[in-house]
Amino acid sequence: MEFLELHFGENPWPMVIVLLLFAAISTVVLMMTQNGRHLIRALIAVGVAGILLLIDLSWTTDREKLASIVSEMVVAVSRNDMEGVRKHLSPKAVYYQNGQGAGVQFQSPLGNTLLKEALQQVKFDFMSVRDLNVSAGRQTKRGKADFQVFCAGTWQSPIGGSAINFPPTTSAWKLGFQKQKDGNWLVDDITPTQLPGGQGNLPSLLRR
Repeated sequence: MEFLELHFGENPWPMVIVLLLFAAISTVVLMMTQNGRHLIRALIAVGVAGILLLIDLSWTTDREKLASIVSEMVVAVSRNDMEGVRKHLSPKAVYYQNGQGAGVQFQSPLGNTLLKEALQQVKFDFMSVRDLNVSAGRQTKRGKADFQVFCAGTWQSPIGGSAINFPPTTSAWKLGFQKQKDGNWLVDDITPTQLPGGQGNLPSLLRR
């Protein structure tokens, strides 16, 4: 099944290119030999390539869904859009701070404050995702995404004062997903695996 998802649902282009190359070669041989069988082979190859592209357009795999969620959440964070982040969180979503195995639920007062302050205090000039690696278990209905975020912007202290510019910075994150009964995927845990300066927490938690 993973083979089908990879080569039919996610990235059919290697097979499409091979088929089109075969069709081109068959066309050249047809012109040289005037043998109609090569025309039939070329048409079949082009037809199969077209079918593969149609399958790719109509079939969204679980891994593609998870990658899309990561992209949407990063865009929401870059726009300081709290609701855009929350719509992808499960009711029991947890933020795992460094060294604290229990984590903080986003639905709790502390978790809600964490998310609110993190989005309010930072203004991003740009933000992009790098090295995204996703996996989805068909039987376990669990998913995982590991990726890096490259960004720059300003951080405003909650106690006031001038905003602090921070240069282009890379952080690493891990998201855990749970597939819901309706087929949608929601994030149920967020873990920073590497933050600037070796920090283990978001800026708003450093004061706690």
